[in-house]
Amino acid sequence: DVTFNGATATSCLQLEAYGGSLKFNGGNIRAFNLNNGITCKDFLPENYCYYYYSIGSDLSRPIKLADVTNAINAGNYVAVGACEHQSAADGTCEYCGASIQALVTTANNKTTGYATLEEAINAAKENSGSTVKLTGNVNHTGSSIEIEKGTFTIDLNGQTLSYDGLNLGMITNTLINLTGPADVTIINSAETTAYAKIIGEDTHSMLKVSNENAKLTIGQKDAANKLNFRANTNDIWAYSGSVVIYGGTFYS
Repeated sequence: DVTFNGATATSCLQLEAYGGSLKFNGGNIRAFNLNNGITCKDFLPENYCYYYYSIGSDLSRPIKLADVTNAINAGNYVAVGACEHQSAADGTCEYCGASIQALVTTANNKTTGYATLEEAINAAKENSGSTVKLTGNVNHTGSSIEIEKGTFTIDLNGQTLSYDGLNLGMITNTLINLTGPADVTIINSAETTAYAKIIGEDTHSMLKVSNENAKLTIGQKDAANKLNFRANTNDIWAYSGSVVIYGGTFYS
């Protein structure tokens, strides 16, 4: 059971593995010789990934786990560093294998993945013009996600976002509550025939606007707007503020 904590410039020219546990928190690797079912992923600590690397330079772009072997075979050095989860599919980071519920892309096109939708929304609140994009179906299990500020978009990306407030003993609970002067738009960018869904069978309301300066927009003008909302009482509870709806289907 070994952990390697070398600096990025510290090289391992040939890594041969037959068993045991070896984790790289840093350094770079020139070649792998893997045996007994060991894979490149086995050397990564949680939330770390491989990067393309040239001797004497900084880390380059990250490498998807599926491409690490090909990168090595092509004669590239690969270095190990903390993963920013820049891409995920079916709720899994394609670079390190971590569970990622949502990606946040800022206005300057920087993408970072987050383990939970709430963490992603908290990041978006601090980055005006950003987009929170679901990477797979999400079942939110905590209390209401309160949005007290920020201007951003939540892209359901063809996925289902579900919530059951009754399980928390709060029948009047809400999935997302705009409690301050926030401006939030919900869309579905997925180019599929299926609808993206926000569902809460035993939840009082899925979306609530409770501040006079808050704005909630559902869908986009001149878009297909394949959005489906279903809650126990209210899909949208406009207690205050404003709501703009360009499309979608609503059941309660």
